[in-house]
Parts: sequence; structure tokens; C-alpha cells
Amino acid sequence: MTRREFVVSSVTVFTLTSLYAEAQEETKREGKGERIRCGVIGTGIHGRTLLRELMRMDDVEVVALCDIYQPNLERAVKALGKTVNAYSDYRQMLEREKDMQAVIVATPTATHVAISIDALQAGKDVYCEAPLSNEIEECKQMAKVAMASQKVFQVGHQRRTNPLYKHALKFIRGGAIGQPVQARAHYHRKDSLRRPVSDAKYERLLNWRLYRDTSGGLVVEYGSHQLDVINWFLNALPMAVVGDGGIDVWKDGREVPDNVHVLFEYPNGVRVTYTATLGCSYEQNYELILGTMGAMWFSKERLGLWFKEADAPEFGWEIYARKEQLGDTLGIVLDPEASKYAAQLEKGFKPTEKPEAETKNPFYISLSEFFKCIREGKKPTCGVKEALTAAVTAIGARMAIEKGEKITYKREWFEV
Repeated sequence: MTRREFVVSSVTVFTLTSLYAEAQEETKREGKGERIRCGVIGTGIHGRTLLRELMRMDDVEVVALCDIYQPNLERAVKALGKTVNAYSDYRQMLEREKDMQAVIVATPTATHVAISIDALQAGKDVYCEAPLSNEIEECKQMAKVAMASQKVFQVGHQRRTNPLYKHALKFIRGGAIGQPVQARAHYHRKDSLRRPVSDAKYERLLNWRLYRDTSGGLVVEYGSHQLDVINWFLNALPMAVVGDGGIDVWKDGREVPDNVHVLFEYPNGVRVTYTATLGCSYEQNYELILGTMGAMWFSKERLGLWFKEADAPEFGWEIYARKEQLGDTLGIVLDPEASKYAAQLEKGFKPTEKPEAETKNPFYISLSEFFKCIREGKKPTCGVKEALTAAVTAIGARMAIEKGEKITYKREWFEV
């Protein structure tokens, strides 16, 4: 990328409001076709979050819902606000809903592979929440089936379709931070993740994230999303990992750590640190890439900030960009309009006068891409190969924590 191309590319980078509005306008321009008939398998808290986004889409019709836990199913039916076919067995749903074109799989991670394979084999396009699985061999099995299928298979690593991250990638690949040397990712939250259970027989069903046989723990269930960003932005796979963790905060019978710290080795001497805790919300969730010419910090909930080194080259538009404090450091907000300000200042234009546009959240944009791929016969931004890489990276870290030893990644783990 030349200097001029790099400056031009900055016109279309970052600020969530502008980028989400841009994605929304693109959807409007494409127009609406025949409504895609869709079903949702798994109507717990996250499944209902996705359901709400589906209900906002004029070109999608939710025709069936499924959950083995009746209260969740009833909540989803009520939220949908219309008569819909409801099932407690997803196999019946797949068999009976002949006209249903697509399914959203938002069930516990340990069930993703079986349900997704059955859905693909039933001729349905599938949007499966991440991670693919808690086990490497299951991930590889899913990858083989999805790649052999003629159907669309998209995985819910929403950062892959998030305009913030897609444009951040242009900056990093364009050399804005120089040679990457380190990266960090954090998931910090003050929350037990435990759901209240009125009947003990539902304990493991509702609190599946807390038990080894159903959960990959923090580094898999949550970390896989952020580690996917690291792999994507570094354009590399991890070589080895060490880690430690413990049940240090919530001593309530859970089986997976609530406090973990992991260190990855990547090619070219790059070190990546990942931490997750349920004991403190400080720093919350973000990713940070550090390079020889600067650092880039980004969060799917907020914005992107660029911190330049003193010897980094100037691109000309930075003077017009908004600045934001992060800790003791002032970062450049990579605003898509910043490089246009110079030409407009003479006309009295002020950045603060820019109107705020309606936005769509990352879940909406991710689901929108899924349905667009169905309509146009395209491959999704995050397909099974990308999801396999993210899952294997996270599973290797979980293995390091559980075994208390260094895990060296095998190349075949990432291959189908």
C-alpha cells in the first residue's frame, strides 16, 4: 500500500457510528428480496439476543423456535410476539420445517457440532455461534462437513464482520504500527456467570459454562473471539502456549477456573498475553496490538485508537482527527471523516457539528452478512476455516492451563 493509498484508506476507517451507518446504507441500497424463512435453535439469553436482531430484519421471517428448557422457549415465543412453531427437539424441527431455509444455532458449545452437522445434512444454511467446539477433533469434523456442504456455514465471531475491526485491519496491514512485537487481549468482568436454578435437575443445563464436560472455560468460551482477532491481525498461527488459572473468586462448586493468565508464542518473536477474570471488571474487554511504530487499541463496544511513536511517519490527516484519553496517553480516534476536514474548514465546517447516525450493533451486522451470503451464494467473512483456527488456539490454551505445562501446537490441528 502506497502512502497515498494509505491516506485514502483512512477515509473509510473506524468510528462506530459512521461505519455502522455505512453498513446500514449498503443494506438499504441492495433492496429487499423474498423473505428468508429462519429457525432458532437455543433460546437462552444469547439466543434471544440474536432473535431480537432477526426481528428487526424486514427480509427475514422467524418460523420456528427450539429449546429443551421450556421456560426459555416460552420467553422466546413471547418475545417474538406471533404464532410460531415451537419444538423441544431440534431433530423434529429440522424434519418438519420443510420450507425453513436457515437455522441459527445458539446452544451450549458442546452441542454445536452435532446440531450444525444435522442442520447442514437437512439442507439448511447454518449460522453457528462461536466457538465451534471444546474439542479439536470435533472442530475438525465440523470443518470437513461444512466444507463439503453446498450450504452457507457462518460462525458468530462478530468481530470479523464488525466494520471497526475490518478497517483496523487495513491500518495494521498497511504498516501503521510497524512490525508487530506484542499483543494483548483481556476479558475482565465482575460476575459469577451463575444463573439461579429453582430445581437442582436443571443445574448443569442452565449453568453449563461452569462445568468441564460442557464448557471450555473462559479462554475458550470468551477468549476464542479475541484470539481470533489476534490470529487475523497478525496473519499468523500460535506456535506454543503456557498458562495458569484457578477457581479463586467464586468457590461455588464450579469446575472451570474463574481467573486465568495465558502467554502465547507467535512467529517472529511476537508474544501475546491473554487474561480473563470474573473477579474484577477493570479494563473490561479489548484487544491491543503493539508495533515498532505505534500501537492500536480497539474494542467492539467503543472505537479504535491509534498511538503513534515519536519516530512514526506523518500521514497528514491526524491533525484533524479527534483525540481521546486512554489512561495517561492521548490516542488518535481514526475517524473516517478526518482527512476531509482540511478542505472543509474554510467553509466553516466543524467536526462537532456532525449529526449522529442511526447504528446497527455487531450482532445485526453479522447476521445480515449471513443472509446476504445465502441470497448471493457467497462465502461468509467468518467461515469454518477461520472458526477452526480460533477454536484450536483457545483449546490449546485451555490444555496448557489444565495440564500446567507448555503446549506446542501441531500444524495438523489447524488443518482439515
